[in-house]
Amino acid sequence: MKSILSISDAYEGTHLDVKRASATIKAYSLEPFIAVSEYIHSDGTSDPVDIEDTLEYCFGESSPEAVFVGFIHGERTAAQVAKSLSRHKPSIVVSDPSIISDGGEIWMSEETYNVISTAIFDLSTHIIINHLETELLAGFECLSPS
Repeated sequence: MKSILSISDAYEGTHLDVKRASATIKAYSLEPFIAVSEYIHSDGTSDPVDIEDTLEYCFGESSPEAVFVGFIHGERTAAQVAKSLSRHKPSIVVSDPSIISDGGEIWMSEETYNVISTAIFDLSTHIIINHLETELLAGFECLSPS
């Protein structure tokens, strides 16, 4: 069976819903591998996971047909993900980083943004971003016709 590896941090009740992600992946007749690098509780405390070991296990157990990289909170984690993607070279990498919310709230540090916008985006075949993230990456305001 073909597989897909999904990598994301998880905020309590807001970001990666492992059950929903698994069901969606299975609906496409793919075997899901879910790698959560950090679980951030509603009170701000977190439970970090050694994502490098997790990714090595996932790539060792399967050769994913695609990799989905979602929200990543920390610079170190982003660098580890980029290193793993660079080493294993999956043919499809979809990045959906959640840099800025639709309401304008910035969700990561500048250091994490720099790793994602260079190292991870350079390895991505598809990038999913919102209007505000597009403006940040482009360096200018993106206006729609009135």
